[in-house]
Amino acid sequence: MKCSFIMASLSALLLSALSLSAQEEPTMSAVEAAALAAADSYSLFQSSDSPSSHPADEKGRDPGKAFYLSLILPGSGQIYNGKFLKAVLYAGADAYLIGSAYVNQGRYEDSGDLSDRDERNKYLWWGAGTWLLGALDAYVDAHLSLFPDENIRLSAMGTGQSASISLNFHF
Repeated sequence: MKCSFIMASLSALLLSALSLSAQEEPTMSAVEAAALAAADSYSLFQSSDSPSSHPADEKGRDPGKAFYLSLILPGSGQIYNGKFLKAVLYAGADAYLIGSAYVNQGRYEDSGDLSDRDERNKYLWWGAGTWLLGALDAYVDAHLSLFPDENIRLSAMGTGQSASISLNFHF
């Protein structure tokens, strides 16, 4: 069930990226359509009489919610999980890639050079990949929010010409 729901979301995102790279001018309607398709696929796999397949943990982090927040707005799933630096990095990377695609679209319209179109498509694909990676990262972070990190300690020591690293697990 989980796999088919993720596959439906991935296919909606890939179809959106394909339609954006095939168009002469990138539009937000294709991105909005992908977000709506992802939201619809999520609701298909959630029945009203059964609990969510990804219940919220004690900290209130629902992996499905983190995934879809990040699909709707890059970095919002990381904010939901409390990972603010990751949120800035994912949102910044997506903003840069989409902005670069927009700039190359303008160059392509002005010159008609096919290399500008290819550059635009490259940035759109990288942007879609980064967007999806951010959503998957938010999903995994929400699942790992209860991981007992206090039982793992990494320490490093160095003196003169020797160094050591130790990793301690406490059960």
